[in-house]
Order: sequence, then C-alpha cells, then structure tokens
Amino acid sequence: MKEIRTDFVVVGSGAGGATVAKELAEQGKKVLILEEGEEPSLIKRLHLKYNEGMFINSVCKKFKTLIGVDKNIPIEYRFGVGGTTTIASGNAARSLERELDSLGVSIEDELKEVEQELRLVPLPRNLIGKGAEKLREAANSLGLRMELVHKFVDFSKCNGCGKCCSCPTGAKWTAVSFLKKAQDSGASLLQNITVKEVLTSNGSVIGVKAKCPSGEMYIWANIVVLAAGAIGTSVILQKSGIESAGKKLFCDPYYFIYGPGKSDFYDWEPHAIIDLEFLRKDGFVLINSIVQESSGIMRYLPKFLKPEPERGLLGIMVKVKDDPIGSVSINGRIKKTMTFNDLCKLNKGVRIAKEILKKAGVDYRYIKIRGPGGAHPGGTAAIGEVVDQNQETEIKNLFVSDASVLPTSPGLPPMLTIIALAKRLSRVIHDREN
Repeated sequence: MKEIRTDFVVVGSGAGGATVAKELAEQGKKVLILEEGEEPSLIKRLHLKYNEGMFINSVCKKFKTLIGVDKNIPIEYRFGVGGTTTIASGNAARSLERELDSLGVSIEDELKEVEQELRLVPLPRNLIGKGAEKLREAANSLGLRMELVHKFVDFSKCNGCGKCCSCPTGAKWTAVSFLKKAQDSGASLLQNITVKEVLTSNGSVIGVKAKCPSGEMYIWANIVVLAAGAIGTSVILQKSGIESAGKKLFCDPYYFIYGPGKSDFYDWEPHAIIDLEFLRKDGFVLINSIVQESSGIMRYLPKFLKPEPERGLLGIMVKVKDDPIGSVSINGRIKKTMTFNDLCKLNKGVRIAKEILKKAGVDYRYIKIRGPGGAHPGGTAAIGEVVDQNQETEIKNLFVSDASVLPTSPGLPPMLTIIALAKRLSRVIHDREN
C-alpha cells in the first residue's frame, strides 16, 4: 500500500480541476492533481438511454402526434489530461449568471478575469465561413438575431479550418495550458489514478482512497477538490456517503437540421454564429454547422445533390436546455428521459431552423434531422442541493469544481462559467487557509 501526504488534492484535470490547481499553486500551496486517464488521452463515449419524441404533422394537418422512441444519446468526453476541453469546439459563452446570482453566487468579476486572461473575443469576420454567412443573411431577413460566437481561440494561430475539436494548429485553449502553469508553480500531477472514495474523520476530509497501477494507495490532505465531471464526481460523492449526489442530471441534447442547396456544398468551417434570443423564453439556441457524410447519413439524397468527398451540407445545430431530471447511481448507471417540455423546445427550434435553411436556399424536400447527441452533462452536485454557496459539501473541506455544481442546464457551452466558478472557489479556499 502506497501513501502520499500533501496539502491539497484536486481530482480531475479538466476545466474546473486545472483552474483550481493553477490558482492554488500560484498562491504557493502544495497541490497534487490526480487524473484517472493519461496523456495522450483517449476519447470515450458515454451512452445515455434517452426517451426521444417528435411532433409529426398528421395527414389532416389539424392535429400533431407525439411519437416516442427509446434511443441512446452518445456523449463523447476526453478521458485523460485536460479532460473534455481537449475535444470541445472552443465556443465561449456566459451562462447561468442570473441563476447563480439568485443562489448568492456572483461570478461577474471572475468572468471578466477569464475573458481578459484568455482573450475571449468573437470570431473575426475574415474567418467566418461561406455557410455561416449564408445562414446569417437568411436569419436576418427573417427578423432573427444571429451573433458572432466568442471563442477559446488564439486567432493569430487560427486558419479557420473548422476542425476545432481536434485543432491542428494549437490555436484552441485547453485545460492542459493551465495544468502546465500549475506544474510550473510547483503542483504535481499523477496519472492513471482512480479515486474510489473520500476519507473523513469527525465530519472533515482527511484524504482520498485511490487505485493506481501498482495497487491501492492513500493520499492524505487537508482539502480535497473533486473535479471528475458530472458522472465521476457524483459516483465518488455517493461512495463517500453523500446520498444527495447523482440527481438532477442534464445533458444539453442537440440535433442537426441540414439539407442540400442547388449544388452548394461546403468545406468544414468554425461555429461562427449563434442565436440566443430563444434561450431564456423557449429553452434552445441555434448554431451554424456543416454536416458531413457519416455512417451513410446522406444515402437518401439523389446523386446530383450529394456533396463531394470532404465536403458537407448546410446545417443548424439546435441545442436544448433540458429538464434536469436524470440521475447517476452509485455504480455509475445513468437514467435520463426527455420530457414533454423538452420536446416542445426541440420542435420549436427545429421549425425555426428549417425556415432559416429554406431561406438560405436549402431544398426543403430534403431537409433532415440528425441526432440526438449530448453535450454538457452536469447538475449532479448542484449548488443549493449538494454543495453550498462555496461549493463545499456536507463534509468539511470537501469541495466540487466542475459541471456537477451547475444548478440547471445552461443550454450553452458551460466552460467559461466552470472556469469562473473554479477561480472563485480558489479564493474561498485561500481565504479559509489564511
């Protein structure tokens, strides 16, 4: 059995974990980061069993029928150093400010700090693709507001190739850069370490029990920060005796609405424009997308409407702010259902997306819907439910710093909010230590 003594343990190296580790290490704290994966990391796919439905117009067009089917929602996440930031599309958006503020958690200062530190600005106009321009013109003509997307990108290195998830130029920010800064300030990183549970004494944390390639190990620490993601963190919390964890799971499901124009095919291009005007009232956002051939999804098209290899069709992503009614059990089993309310949001978004595509010259007869996918699982250790305003659990000095703490679905990329919350948490810990 191996034992290690440190002051601070951070479990996970994604956006939340890397930020907390960097901030604490820069304050001169002795920090140990534990990562279950390694580098180079692996992409894993988590499947949520999801009850899906769609409103289908009946023949008489006077009624609408709700058709429900069970489907698996694939959620791809990065298993290793840097977490899911390494495969994210790099979109940056403020989210849940009002909801957090109502819980007594203000992150305005931290959001400004992150935006300045990472130089988060909208995509420059010279990098907007032809597809996005066409969609923006179409949306504007319909009276809709498509805005430029802010990005976690150094645009001096960006060539606008649209391969943001794998970013061949190194222009996209990932949590790896924060990890390196943490290590430069004295933090240590251990890989292939699976944390099994948190160890406590008299209601306070004293460390974690983990598994490493050589066997069992104990890491003793004064403060533990869990940042293993909405699934991993909730399992650790439950195994540590916090039964309230693992509830209220959301995943921001998304669909692609796409189709061919009159011989108009497109190269990959970045997510450049987003329509936020429906988010608060109707619970969905619209984002430009180019949909390319995958698993024969374009077999339905006539030959003259099929794109050339490496090219795609004009599309819009409809992302839904779903009801947080899912759960994660102590053994990691997931339950998630799409509600009637979710379906209403989805269907309104689909209808609007179709109108924009039609206005942009897409042949209405061949518009298709592809999905679902899951983007941002969270909510399983929500502020006000499992952790308090300081992101601390019922176990003293045990904190959470990832999407688990988000009180409800953002319907938007949560990375900016997670980093801001992590910076705020590091200050809470620093003040407590001093």
